[in-house]
Amino acid sequence: MQDKQLQKWSDATGIEVSLLRRLIDRDFITGYEVNGQFEFSRSDVYKLIAVSKFPEFANKIALVADRSFMYEYNPELADFLCFHDTIDAFTWLIKLRYSSKEDIRSRKAYRLDRLFDQFLTEKQFEIGKLTRLKGRSSSPDRFTFHLTKGWYNEMVRSTPLNENILAIGTRVSPDSCHGRFAAWNIVQSYYAIYEYVNALVFTNSDNLRTEEHRKSTNYFHKNLLSKFETDLVCYPFNLSHAPAKVLNAKRGEKAFWKFNYARSPRYDLSIYQLEDLYLSLTTEEDFLLNVLYKFRVWANYLGIPRVIQLQDGYYLAHLYKNLGTLCFFYGAFTELMALAFLGEKQVLALLSDFVNDFLKQNENYRQNWYYVPILMRFRFYHKHGLISKKPSYLIPPDPILIKG
Repeated sequence: MQDKQLQKWSDATGIEVSLLRRLIDRDFITGYEVNGQFEFSRSDVYKLIAVSKFPEFANKIALVADRSFMYEYNPELADFLCFHDTIDAFTWLIKLRYSSKEDIRSRKAYRLDRLFDQFLTEKQFEIGKLTRLKGRSSSPDRFTFHLTKGWYNEMVRSTPLNENILAIGTRVSPDSCHGRFAAWNIVQSYYAIYEYVNALVFTNSDNLRTEEHRKSTNYFHKNLLSKFETDLVCYPFNLSHAPAKVLNAKRGEKAFWKFNYARSPRYDLSIYQLEDLYLSLTTEEDFLLNVLYKFRVWANYLGIPRVIQLQDGYYLAHLYKNLGTLCFFYGAFTELMALAFLGEKQVLALLSDFVNDFLKQNENYRQNWYYVPILMRFRFYHKHGLISKKPSYLIPPDPILIKG
């Protein structure tokens, strides 16, 4: 097929010829020849119209369209799916990187508590090393302010809280969506992560203006991530478009990754292929934090009609799980840094105030105390020797959590 045959479709849709060819190569659209002219079926034309409406996502659609039937049957959801798939690919990198061989073999067994426990076991964080991440300029007050806001937003996005928070495998019930409006969950999840990152910024700044959202996240990405990536904000949160040798060092190597069971079920990709896919869906300027920012803007202003189409479905259930996992890990990075920056005594006092002033005032939290993500993390900090004291509000430990 000659490019000139595709030019009329490019003129009609605004989609570049090169992108049309990529969509054909990936079987997103097929086309056929009639009397020497190249034509598309009615359904293909509908897909092209949908793609043309989302020029910002066109290249991403070409990258993943052949991996999901949703792009073929619901092209009007393409903008949502591009956000969803970028976040999903990243979250599977976390699960494949830190889950045990046994959990990866049994994909339905993925659980947030097990994943985090194995993460702490492998990384072996040292509070003493984290103290060296503090910069010449810092603001304990502003750090504390944003950490508390992060806790608040993480709890709001987790409501209603129940035992489903632990299930992050392939078998996710659509019941996870009940009682939550998707657009607000996306917004709240973003704000939780944004506030956690803001807190980290003030370990190395005392005057950054955080009301300009991307100013602080860009500052963190460009100025602090390289400083934090060895001892705190580790793979895949430190992924960048770097040479393979650098990426290999960040990721590490596990022998069982070469086997077929160690693949992401949604894309059927190994961790190395999934990493390539994620990096192809992002750029140095469009890194994860900016993707989340754009998703928040989209959900708040543009995407509500499309999100409503998915309400109470599996796509939103998986999205909630993925966003919850991201919040959980960003919260952990900030809390671990808090122990180094503020000290255990001050952090536990701050947490005690949050427990008494907010958590205990909410009936849903009181009835599901063991599933409060913040308290879950602190139980594991105690188990791994990162805090010496186990406050009363962490006792008794959840019987389903792994015992140390």
